[in-house]
Order: sequence, then C-alpha cells, then structure tokens
Amino acid sequence: MTSFETLFTAVKSLDEKVNQKRTIVAVGGFALMYAAFCSKIDVRASHDVDDINDLEYDDGTKKVIEDIANRLHLRSDWLNTESAPYYMNEDGLIIDEKECEEIFKGNKITLKVLNIIQQLRGKLDSISANGIGYRQNDEDDVLTILNIIGVNSYESLMSHPECGFVFTEYDETILQFIKETCKKL
Repeated sequence: MTSFETLFTAVKSLDEKVNQKRTIVAVGGFALMYAAFCSKIDVRASHDVDDINDLEYDDGTKKVIEDIANRLHLRSDWLNTESAPYYMNEDGLIIDEKECEEIFKGNKITLKVLNIIQQLRGKLDSISANGIGYRQNDEDDVLTILNIIGVNSYESLMSHPECGFVFTEYDETILQFIKETCKKL
C-alpha cells in the first residue's frame, strides 16, 4: 500500500509532465486517506487514485502515468478510471462539483476529492449493490468515515444533520450493517 503523501506527490509530478489540462476527481481510498489525513485519524493506505472524471486516458497521459509509477515505485495503475462508470451517466458526472473539495491546482492538473458525506453514500451504494463483504475493506472504510464525521454511535448517526439519507435510501440489510458497524465505534 502507498501513503497519501506519495500519491499526492505522484499527482504533482503528473502536473509537471502532461500536455493538456485536466481535472482529477478522486474517490475511494485516496479520498478517504485525504479526509483522514486532515482529521489526523489513522486509516488504511491505498494503492491508487480513482479518478471519476474521465472514462479513459489518452496514450500520452498513460505513458506519463507509467513513468511516474516507475520513478516512485507505484503500481502501474496508481491513477485509474475504474470507478468512473459508477459516477457518470450520458451527461457526465452525476455528482455536483459542490460535493468535491479542490486540494491541488497546478498548471495543468486540478485535483479534487469527493467530500466525506458523499464518500459514505458511495460506500453504502457499493455495499447495497454488491453485498456486505464483497469488498474486504468496506466495514473499516465505513468506520473511518463515521469517525471523521464525529459519529460515535448509531444514535449519533441518526441525529447527524447530513446523514438523514442513510435512513431513507437504504433497505433493512444496510441499516443492520450500519447498526452492527456502529457498535464497533
């Protein structure tokens, strides 16, 4: 796994090497690492930056990504678009720019991360679609998100001003998962 700082350095290196302007909208492990870094909470490391703003990179960008991977000893897919289809429709991104925080603006690259509440929604959507336990880190990620937003019990989640969607958008299976997960806080 790779640290937040190393992946952030990789993005900055990309800014120095690419020929065209682009905005990276990061979700997943990198976005969670950023939120935890800002909150001074320990979190599992990630090996990549999941960019949801593009479906595929051009060959020149792919080459630069590969060169950075080699130089920084990262996986060749340290920057990828695998999660993009889950956040896009025929009109583009389905998330609002207001749900993202800009954390870096270089000459060519702007890096944004999805806010923590939307990360919780995305994690619960994934669990709902794929089943509990489909991804090994789901429960740990949800626990980390709950810690970051200051939730320390199921009751405090219920009264959190931004988390009402949890109780209106998800079925009993997800609510039970949340109850069990909150017991570990």
